[in-house]
Amino acid sequence: MFVATFFEHKKELPHKLSSLGFGFLIPVYFIYVGSTVNMQALFSADVLFLSLQIVGIMVALRVISSMLYLSELGLKNTLMFAMGDSMPLTFLLAVATIGIGANAISSQEYNALVIAGMIASVVMMSIIQFVTYYAPDTKESKTHQSA
Repeated sequence: MFVATFFEHKKELPHKLSSLGFGFLIPVYFIYVGSTVNMQALFSADVLFLSLQIVGIMVALRVISSMLYLSELGLKNTLMFAMGDSMPLTFLLAVATIGIGANAISSQEYNALVIAGMIASVVMMSIIQFVTYYAPDTKESKTHQSA
């Protein structure tokens, strides 16, 4: 935003800098956040339970909110939409980093949020693959039958 606001005469500059940000700075940020997680938290029952609760609530909210599109997308595509929308890893890690930096959350909550982001990414991608290959596509079959 800073570059776009104060360097209007350099229209190509934000485009050139975005590749630096997405190609280099964001992966470095994810590596940094991953390196700050206490590895013993991965084996703590309290942290894992809190992480699974966070993932469960995120997924449940996404599935419930995506049911609005059930009649338009069909069950398979609605579930894929919900699962794809359940991977807010960037936002979750940013909130965790800001929270721990401001002393608003404990280190246990920070570890739970980061681990929840990791779990959500892996689990949601796996569910998307499972739904893609094994769930029947009712919406397309209705469309093809009426055509």
